[in-house]
Parts: sequence; C-alpha cells; structure tokens
Amino acid sequence: MLYYWPHTYPDEILYSVIARYLKISGSRGPKHLLNNLFDRKTISATLDLPSGLKDLIHNLEMFDKDVEMILADNTLFPYYQPFLTPTKAGKVRHSMLNKSGDIHTLIGINAGIFPAGKSPKYCPMCVKEDKSENISPYLRRTHQIPSIQICTQHNIYLLELNKSRVNFNKHEFLFLEDHLDQFSLIEQNESTEYLNICKDIEKLLKGKQNPFDADDPFFYRKELFKHGLVKNANQLSTQGLYENFTDLYNDTLLAKFKSSVNLDNPSCWLKGIFRKHRKGFDPCRHVIIDNFLKYLETKNESLEVIEIENIKYPCLNKVCEHYNQSIQTTFSRHIDHKSKRQITLVECNCGHKYTHSYITSKQNYFTRIKEYGPVWHSKLNQLLVEKKMSIRAIARMLGCDSKTINKFKSIKVVGDSTPKTELKEKQEIWQQHIRKNPKSGITELRKKMPALFAFLYRNCKEWLQKQQYHKSKPNSKLRINWKARDLEILEELKIARSNALKENPKKRITKSLLLIMVKKEKMFYNNQEKLKNCEEYLSKTHESKYFHRKKRLVLSALEMKDEKAEISYWTLLRKAGIRKEYLNYELIQIAKGIVNGTFELSRQAFIKTA
Repeated sequence: MLYYWPHTYPDEILYSVIARYLKISGSRGPKHLLNNLFDRKTISATLDLPSGLKDLIHNLEMFDKDVEMILADNTLFPYYQPFLTPTKAGKVRHSMLNKSGDIHTLIGINAGIFPAGKSPKYCPMCVKEDKSENISPYLRRTHQIPSIQICTQHNIYLLELNKSRVNFNKHEFLFLEDHLDQFSLIEQNESTEYLNICKDIEKLLKGKQNPFDADDPFFYRKELFKHGLVKNANQLSTQGLYENFTDLYNDTLLAKFKSSVNLDNPSCWLKGIFRKHRKGFDPCRHVIIDNFLKYLETKNESLEVIEIENIKYPCLNKVCEHYNQSIQTTFSRHIDHKSKRQITLVECNCGHKYTHSYITSKQNYFTRIKEYGPVWHSKLNQLLVEKKMSIRAIARMLGCDSKTINKFKSIKVVGDSTPKTELKEKQEIWQQHIRKNPKSGITELRKKMPALFAFLYRNCKEWLQKQQYHKSKPNSKLRINWKARDLEILEELKIARSNALKENPKKRITKSLLLIMVKKEKMFYNNQEKLKNCEEYLSKTHESKYFHRKKRLVLSALEMKDEKAEISYWTLLRKAGIRKEYLNYELIQIAKGIVNGTFELSRQAFIKTA
C-alpha cells in the first residue's frame, strides 16, 4: 500500500501522474518502485490505455481512488468506448484492469491509421502557463489523442519529445519537465475547420454522447437514406455521397486526419463506413461522418418549398373514377440529391403514380408519370383488343402520348383483358399436348412447349396447375445387406491387422488404426449397431496403453536376445522406449524379471487373438 500519491491535475493522463510520483519518490531507474504501484516490475509504460489498474487501485486504497474514475478521467478509454460493441468494450476494460497486453489489438489500433503513441505530446504554451501558476508541467490527456496534432486551447501545433535526446525504455515513465525542448519553434494552426473537428473529437473524452450505434452494422447507411442519397429502392448513391462529402471537406483537411477519399478506389474508407461494418474505424472518422450527417440535415432543411401546404395532389388517371380529385391520393416527400429539389410522390388507389416538384429557375411545377396502374392498363387492353381504335384516339382517351401506347402495345399484357376465345384455344392445345405425352410430367411438357406454358401460366395459373400430369415414382433406395457387409469389412480388418504386425510388431494395434487402414472409420461409427462382428473383433484386438508397454518390453528383450546384446534394466527400458513416469509396479517387476531371467519371454503371449 502506498502512503503518498501526487495530486491529479485537470485533464492529466495517468502516465503523467505516475511519472511525477516516480520523480518525487526518487526513482533510480525505469523499473525502480514499479513494484510498489503494480506489484510487478515488468509493467509497460503505456501512454493511452494502461493495464494493471486493479493492482494500482488496490495500492491506492487510502486515497479513495476508483477504477471507473481513473478509466473515465485519466485514460483514453472514453475516446474509443462509444464505437465498440458492449462485448468488446467489456473485454478491453477487463484487459486494462488486469495485466494483459492485447488492448491495442482488441480495439484495432495496431491495424488502424493512427498507431499507438509511444512518445508523449505537449503544448509549449500550456507548459508556460503551468510554470506561471507554480505547478509542475504535466501531460494533458487531450494532447495524447492520436488524431489530434494541435492544442485546441491555444490553437498551436503540439510538440513531441525529441527521440534523439531521450533513450526510450518501454518501462520508463517520462517526466515532462526533464525532457522539454527549449529551442522548438511554435507553429500556429490556420485552419478553422481543423480546429473545430479537433474540438469535436475532444468532446468524446468529456462524455459527449455520440449517436453511433455499435450494435447496428448499418447505422450510418440508414441515416444516409433518410437524407435522400438513394439510387434505387435500397441502393446507396455513391456519386451523390462523394459530391456532398467533398462539398463539406477539402482534401487538405481530410489529409490531416489520414482520411482522404477516392471514388475510384473500391476499398475507400468512406464506402466502407456506409456498408456493413466488418472492421473498426478510427474515432476521428466517426466524428467526421457525424458532422457530415448534421451538414446534410441542415442542408435539406434549408431547401425552400413554395406553397407546400396549399398544394393538392389529384389523381391524373383519366380512366379512374376519381380523376382530377384528391380524395383517394396519398403522397410522400424526399429530397433529390441531384436536382436539390423536394420531390413529392403521389399515388392513387387505382395504382397510378406520379412525381410532383417545383423548378425554381422556370418558376413552374414539373410532373412525371412513374406508373400508370392496373386500371389504366386494363382499359388500354380493352381498347386495343375489342374496339380496334386508332393509336391517336386511344392516346387522347387515356391522356398520354401515342408513343406511350406503342410502347405498351408491343408488350403483351395479360390478365382479364385476354380474349376468352384465344385463351380457350391455348388451353385445348395444352390438353392435347398432355394426351400425346401421357408419361411426361409437367416439367417435361413445359420444356417441349415453353411459349404455350408461359402464356397459360400468366393468364390461368390455377387451371394450369389443376390439370392431371404423370407423376414419376422416385427410385426406391437399394437396400444394403448389412450382414454381408459386416463380414466383408471384418475380413478387411483382419488383413489390415496382419499387415500392421508384419510391418512393425511393436506397433500399437487400436480400433482407430485398423478402421483408418481399411478407410471405413466414418461408416463404422455411423452404423456401429449394424456391424456387430466388426465391433466385437475391434474390441478384442484393441491394445490398451498398459498392454502395449508390456508388449514392447518383451519384444525389445527378444530383439536384444537375438542380437546377443547384454540386457540391463536401463538398456531394456531405453530399447522399449518407456519413460520413467509411465512405469508402475507391474512393469518394473516384469523388467527386473527379464533382466534376472525369471520372466518367461514369449512372443505369442502378447499378440491378442480375436
């Protein structure tokens, strides 16, 4: 337990507090006194996300220090936490409390755009102010954020401890006042946009709630869809995204955060962050995207819509009973990212859809038909088939251009408007087709007459399915004679065992070995209850580890006897390949009996018979 701990200054990082403690306590080296803090001398001097905090808090018990307070106020954990899933954040927190070295890998810093800072950064103006207030200069937590290179309080670039002047040791906590560079030039930041983004990044440390939902991999994509950057029903407009993004951020500003964008690059981070998140992104990029979404929201709100409340949206379908009335119409609005106009999509219950927008440059409204609807198509079919009217007359009646009629005329429209005589003819042809091919199923019949089948499928699907078709019976599976197969595999197992013993008599004969040799392991275990003879044979011939060691002792002794070599206790064990930890009382007695000549050596006694 420690009896002294220095006062923690506002926004001071834990690394700086420990460095001051070691300096005041008279540390004689990098590892000296570390055992008092962390109960071990091998702790690394980590600047941003230190580990071993549980032991540190235990040793600071008399100073009312709390783990959550240190994590929130003296480390960079709050900077990364909002963008981690609860599970990963819990793992990182556990690693920081214990003595673990996987913190940077868990968060993704090692593979990220900003590596973990090894050298502390400081602001010369802050150091000057500290000295004027008669306090020891200390390292600010906000200055150690990897993506920030300026002091937002004084708007000047931060300085890094000169590596050429400092002999870095991974266990050494550097005291700032001992390593100040008195001759460095102060460089002013001239970019207001860069300063504002850095301030937004610093707010993460102060507990600013970022709207990002780490559990939702499509969070940003959904937010972008709300602002109208959609190409199709569910497809992101990449072109519109890049145009709006580059309107807000220039290349110089993005380069400072290592976040330049390129539309032609398939692995561009901007595309990846709006897709499903399969990897992590640096918090500075989350802040950039958050500001971008706010910019889109402000931009969309600033778009003016003239007389939006006084506009009524009638149905424009001439053949609809609600034509020119707004009784049965519904509408929805969105912002088109290309034209920057508010688009209103109007739909009637007859299926007729059109868009309505106001063009400021021309001072008038623009309407475009999106869908004519089934009522309109049904009337068109009726006019084309029954009344035999001219194209121009039909166009005037339906309220469209003659080119539109020609377009839909070339497309065969099916449904109730198909003439009954034509439909009956097609049905009779299909029934004749069935009678001519009594042994063919519906699939074979369709392949022979695909056009007729497609016509009937579109016009009378239920009738087509009700027809009686030949149903081919599936081939019954061939029954396996398991008794014969059991005996067949048994012979293969016997031959395999015989070959194994001939090849190496000392080899251990096991159930798995024999099954692998005959390539029947999977089949045996799946059908074990049907292969009784094989199971019985394998159980009888299976050698346990203890039996195998006895066999090796005897066979090794017989080999030494044939070679007329002197048999001693240790040479026998070495020849048999038996280690001391595997010897039991019975094996020792057998080995001694072989050496003394009291144990009868028999090769056949140690070959199991089935």
